[in-house]
Amino acid sequence: MVVRGTTPKEIADLPAGTNLAIEARLEGYDSARQNYTFKPGERRDLAFNLVQQRGSLTARARPGTHVIARRAGQNQIDLGTVGPSGEASFSEGLAQGRWSIVFENPDCQPASPVDVSIEQGRPTVATARQSLLPASLEVRSDPSGGTIWINGAQHGNTPTVLEGLPAETPINVELRIRGRTPVTRTVTLRPRERSTLNFDRFEAEKLRLDLQPWDSLRNRRITITVNGAPTGARSINGSTFEVPLDSAAQRKIHIEAEGFQEQDFWVENVAQDERPRRVTLQPLPTAISVLSQTPGAHVWINDRGPVDAPVNFSDLAPGHYVIRIEKDGYGRFSQELDLSAGERRTVGPIALVSTGRPVVNNNYNNPVYTPQPYNNPAPSSDTPTSLFGRENPPVSTPTTPPPAYRNDPGSGMSRNDIVPPHADDAGVVEFKTPLRTDQVMNSIRQVAQRRGWAVAGVQGNVIILKLNHHGYDATVYCRVEPHRVEFLSDSYKSGGLLSKDQSKQVPTSWIKNLQQDLAKAVR
Repeated sequence: MVVRGTTPKEIADLPAGTNLAIEARLEGYDSARQNYTFKPGERRDLAFNLVQQRGSLTARARPGTHVIARRAGQNQIDLGTVGPSGEASFSEGLAQGRWSIVFENPDCQPASPVDVSIEQGRPTVATARQSLLPASLEVRSDPSGGTIWINGAQHGNTPTVLEGLPAETPINVELRIRGRTPVTRTVTLRPRERSTLNFDRFEAEKLRLDLQPWDSLRNRRITITVNGAPTGARSINGSTFEVPLDSAAQRKIHIEAEGFQEQDFWVENVAQDERPRRVTLQPLPTAISVLSQTPGAHVWINDRGPVDAPVNFSDLAPGHYVIRIEKDGYGRFSQELDLSAGERRTVGPIALVSTGRPVVNNNYNNPVYTPQPYNNPAPSSDTPTSLFGRENPPVSTPTTPPPAYRNDPGSGMSRNDIVPPHADDAGVVEFKTPLRTDQVMNSIRQVAQRRGWAVAGVQGNVIILKLNHHGYDATVYCRVEPHRVEFLSDSYKSGGLLSKDQSKQVPTSWIKNLQQDLAKAVR
């Protein structure tokens, strides 16, 4: 028999002589049962000893948190403290049923209780919903007035106290003072902590620039100023320059590089981790001026032309150029130049000759061809026409120049070559297999420069070499063919070309050295 109600309870009108089963039940306790047969008119007290049912609880919370269990109608139960692992198990003291679990920690905000149901044989977990108490940080700097940035957000100026900062979380504190390199420090504060952070060491703020095109700028003088004042900028890694800045609100950066246009731009703030700013400088226009003393001469530069001399080519890009000056009835002048960015060169003044040996001054960058005076003896069968004689006619005396070309069919030289007719054969370098003309010409330039010769000009497939040394005024013409190079010399020993004590003499050993070097270079 089960009678519902609370104890103690009186039950009347029970049948006598009948075996009754009486059971007592209470939540959280094991039920108890007794069997009894009442006699007619008997009154009896039955006592039930109920055994409390218990379950286990696992609490998860911040280490050091105190755990308390509460239930209506009962005293609260102090379960214990969560250890360093952040988890504690309590297997004694809690009866089955509904409980409110309270978590208390001095480093945390008060939290709402966690309601759980304790059941026998089934573990119960209660997890605290805790929030750490904030911390505060006083930030100072020398000099004061620096701007404070916390995790990328601005938070006033120094000195100041920052309240409500998250605890146990890394905080990036950046201090910016104009004209100084920003300084960043990372701090981690404990709950309720009040700490102080001092900034007292600063370097001058620096701007990093990546100057391009670096291949062209590498060996040039570069000047960088800030607001018109020198800065001590320096290259820290090739094209990357580090520029110290002043404390002005705005800084004007001015860059000058030899051969390039000047460039200006403005800078305000510079981030500490900012990548180098790329600055691309524009080369100054490259220019070549060509001057001629021969009226009516025409000028070509590479494939551009003809244009009347004198002329200034002011819109050229850096590179290799071939300048030609021509006029009908006159010998052609040719010169090669390699110009860098912003370079300005002058060729001339050039005087083309209708006859005679071209004479090149010692400034090989600007060769000058001038006509040479000569006598004009009457030609005869046994007196060859001579270009140079012992006596020179007055300048005003009209003359008829001899042929200006080497016309010997066996020489292989064409009428377009500027080779005096009296030039001496100086040998030939033969090739086993045909070679490209440009390849051979480059080799001639290289071996000539190594031997101290200057390239005075180029006409078609003829390179003119010049050397003044040990009394020699030597000129050598190198005519390039697919299978060979022919050398012809128009050289004089001591006194100069026009002096009366001059003597025509081939610098045999010098030319032979050129030929030997060339033969090795083209193998």
